[in-house]
Amino acid sequence: MLCEVCVDRLDSIHDSSRTQRLALRSESHSTRWPEFLENKKARGEQLLEVEKYIFGHHKSRDSCVISHDKGCIFCRASGLPYRANGEKSSFFSAFYIYWQKNQVIMAINSQGNREWNLVFFPMSDLQPDQLANLNFNFDPSTGGSSTLNMIQNWLGNCLSGHDQCASNSLTNYLPTRLLRIEGSAYHLAMGFEIPQRSRYVSLSHCWGKKDHRQCLQLKAETIDELRNGKPIASLPKTFRDAIKFAKTIGIRYIWIDRLCILQDSREDWAIEAANMREVYEHAFATIAALGAADDEGGLFFDRTPRDVAPTIVHLKKYLDADASAYICPEEYTWSWHYHFFFESALLSRAWVVQERFLSSRVIYFGRNVVFWECWRTGACEILTLSIRHHRISRYTLISQDMLQVAARSWKPLLENPSYHPTKHELASIFFDWSQMLSAYCKCDLTFSSDKLVALSGLANRFRSTLESNKPGKHRYLAGIWEETLPEALIWTPFHDTRRYKEYVAPSWSWASVNRAVISGETLNPEHRTCHSAYRDGQTDAEGYLDTGAVKSGWIKLCTALVRLELELGDLQRDGTYRPPKVVLGDMMTDTVIKLDARYGERFLRCDNNGEEEVYAAPVVTHSFHYGHQMSILVLAGSNEGDRNTYRGLEFCK
Repeated sequence: MLCEVCVDRLDSIHDSSRTQRLALRSESHSTRWPEFLENKKARGEQLLEVEKYIFGHHKSRDSCVISHDKGCIFCRASGLPYRANGEKSSFFSAFYIYWQKNQVIMAINSQGNREWNLVFFPMSDLQPDQLANLNFNFDPSTGGSSTLNMIQNWLGNCLSGHDQCASNSLTNYLPTRLLRIEGSAYHLAMGFEIPQRSRYVSLSHCWGKKDHRQCLQLKAETIDELRNGKPIASLPKTFRDAIKFAKTIGIRYIWIDRLCILQDSREDWAIEAANMREVYEHAFATIAALGAADDEGGLFFDRTPRDVAPTIVHLKKYLDADASAYICPEEYTWSWHYHFFFESALLSRAWVVQERFLSSRVIYFGRNVVFWECWRTGACEILTLSIRHHRISRYTLISQDMLQVAARSWKPLLENPSYHPTKHELASIFFDWSQMLSAYCKCDLTFSSDKLVALSGLANRFRSTLESNKPGKHRYLAGIWEETLPEALIWTPFHDTRRYKEYVAPSWSWASVNRAVISGETLNPEHRTCHSAYRDGQTDAEGYLDTGAVKSGWIKLCTALVRLELELGDLQRDGTYRPPKVVLGDMMTDTVIKLDARYGERFLRCDNNGEEEVYAAPVVTHSFHYGHQMSILVLAGSNEGDRNTYRGLEFCK
């Protein structure tokens, strides 16, 4: 979508009364400062072609921010401006356009921001499948008839043509409890009371920030009340809308965590947390309340169709020429990626990561757009047939074999990084796991104790994948597969990383901190040399599943240790530290050892009490076309008096 300002400026590019000409491009080498350009006088306004001029764009910062927040692909891609208009400026931003063969390039620069280009292609250049994929007609509500018909089409195509998606939901599995929908009421039903092979949907939603103690929940004191039935109208809006949609697609049962898990029973919660894989994996579909910040947000939202539909602009190079229809390729590659999907509150929840991965089908109800995701297809109201993630479709040339590797365990709408599949199938599976951890570690948890629990369903699913590829025991140690040690120890702190105050995981696990960056490249067996060897390890699980919470854990490595002294640099005015001086052993070295994150030194400062000796343990060296890179663990001697026991602090490259 392009905002009204962008469209109006382009459509009226030959009308100087609507699109003001600030200067000749030959008189200025930059569009950075519109107030500077206005000191230049654009001569011969009706005599020169439009490529000669610099034009006014947004008149104020506020106007630009409004377009940015609405999701204009140009105003968003150019960055959110941070400066107000200059005193002499009547425009906040300026742009120029030029033709390059059959393409039209629009270049913009807001005050204080770098220049950004947007490319337009003639509509006539679109392939038939690209044109058929684009939808320009939208209801004024995400709950409109055309939207619901589109969802029915997605469901029908998936049921009739996707064997992988259908296999999971065609089982006798039923959750411990479900809500049965009967007319205008709902009842809490036990799984054994429900006919086998009954279909149910699950709800993925945000609980919100309000006091949950005031909300209706399944507790020992409310079981009878829910079993006897209550009016659907008494439920919060998100739950009501989910039931309404379930009835629309012919489903009589729905699973909602708050009403199907005993919230005042730690034992029941632990059992149901262990069952999460089956609950989502065998659901007919998962309804994701993408646009709702809490249980009153709902699924269906009013919208302005013009702010959602792909934008076509009509351009002509000369005043007396015929205008041609143009479209920006971002409209059919990644326009959905920005404002409409990834910035939702729901996707910031860590629990949602496994809900997305485990569900055969997910229907996301956003504030502006509805999305579809199954194992074979990703689609939305904008791109109705297929979404190809922009990092694959625009920048990476990949073979069909590589696509099959990606499709095996990766969902179409997940923001996967560029794939680095290897010839080793097992290594590719572990790489998938590391990338899922990367997605998980960006998300938030209300309770730190859920760090491993919220991923246990996905870990159980991956264990099945590993067993089918390589029969045998695959041990899981506090979020790390034993077969990936010691390389999997190479994780780095994120910009706001901190250790949890309460015990969550051993110091060597990524789960011991609130945010971590997981490097899947370290798991690639090609072009690497290992310097450490894993010998043994053990974790003490809190429950009966080793993929859940742990009480303690240790691993044994055989590695070289070199005493490492860091003379931490002084804090500078910009909030960063001067580079640390490094001493290896008892001598200075020319080898540069740097903390592998912008804020890594801050993390090390907070974590090391200064009373322990610090050591460097080389783990692995990778060979790249530009040279070699060694990954090193930074360890501190423990306070237990055992000179052979250490805790992890950081890792360096």
